[in-house]
Amino acid sequence: MEDPRILSQSILNEFFESNKSLNNITAAAASSGNLDTNAVQRTLALSRDVVRWKGRLDYWIDSVLDRPIAKLDGKLKILLRSAAFELLMDDKVPDYAAIDSWVKIARQSIGEKVTGITNAVLRSLSNMDPSKPLNDSLSDRQLADWLSFPHWLVEKWIASHGKDTAISICNALNEPYRHTVRIYPKSLSTDEIISQCSNDGIQFDPIDSSERFFIVTSGFSALKKHELFLTGHISVQDRAAGLAVELLDPKPGETVLDVCAAPGTKAVYLAERMQGTGKILASDSNPKRAALGQNDLERHGFSIIDWSVRDAAADTFETADAILVDAPCTGTGVIGKHPDIKWRRTEKNVTEMADLQIRILKHISDFVKPGGRLVYSTCSLEPEENWNVVDAFLKLNPSFTLEMNTDDMNTSWIDKHGTLQTLPQRDNLDGMYAAKMIRS
Repeated sequence: MEDPRILSQSILNEFFESNKSLNNITAAAASSGNLDTNAVQRTLALSRDVVRWKGRLDYWIDSVLDRPIAKLDGKLKILLRSAAFELLMDDKVPDYAAIDSWVKIARQSIGEKVTGITNAVLRSLSNMDPSKPLNDSLSDRQLADWLSFPHWLVEKWIASHGKDTAISICNALNEPYRHTVRIYPKSLSTDEIISQCSNDGIQFDPIDSSERFFIVTSGFSALKKHELFLTGHISVQDRAAGLAVELLDPKPGETVLDVCAAPGTKAVYLAERMQGTGKILASDSNPKRAALGQNDLERHGFSIIDWSVRDAAADTFETADAILVDAPCTGTGVIGKHPDIKWRRTEKNVTEMADLQIRILKHISDFVKPGGRLVYSTCSLEPEENWNVVDAFLKLNPSFTLEMNTDDMNTSWIDKHGTLQTLPQRDNLDGMYAAKMIRS
């Protein structure tokens, strides 16, 4: 049976060389490896944690090298990150066993020539105190390394929010992710669903301000095989993601467009709130991602959702009573769930995404009926992708006005512009932005 450490190296080598999504790489590796369930979980956890903490791991490794870490062989650098994580951040493995195992893996996977440096680096790391930085006073760049975020992003957040808040955002996004679900009481009550799951070892805690969303406190790995998940009573969705649907407030019998909609969780929530009547035209420009939404329909049983492959910035759509634009974005608000995002994004991407977002919003607005609603949302924390896009759109399109109707929502979610912005460090939710506009 393949060693999870070795398989994780294959995953990490591909990730750092290709800039592909970590989820896609790990899914392919887990399905192809000869691993039992526990080994799969260990492989995925090690890969994800090394990606999450890459900045801090490099900070530690660099401190014990006699050369800059950037000059190391790429595979050796990735192996040392994994070994450093086990030594300094994972108390499951004794130091001597971790050092011995990683030196052997270095010899087998890279060659005899790196065993000396691997052994020396790991023995030096094993004497460190991992609870605090090496220096009492850190520059902004050293702080970014310690927090394990790209320099440009920490510097951007310090400029926007101040140093204390920037640190709080990074710390919140580095916390173990809390999986949340939305419960749909279609043939069973919410209490019955919770009780049945509890009997099977899946425990939920309620979330403030919602009767539909719950935190999964245990048993998440078993959830997707549970009968209540397979029959559409339970969907995995963050509370913040549901706010865009609630802000759109779809009505039974309406025609609703959900563009950039894959993988389709919001489309299903729209259908639930429309009581299964009307029409939801869900679309995405990526055929593989659109197929994910199409393939998920059967377990929910909604016939009103119709999937297609369409470009929200260019293609023709049916006019609708309400449109949800869950726009492509940098995803900085969901780094807690997808830690690879922080290493796959650049400062230039923020501007590129904002340009795409305004093009989508300008084009898709043509398909809103007079008096209809248009909700623009992202999972980004960056104002360039959020209020700046909405503000630019409103100035270019005087037939639309901002109309939020957020009276029943948590006041802390309302920003200075009157639009919705959840923040991970403040709200213990994914970072999400949403604005609703009405066509006159």
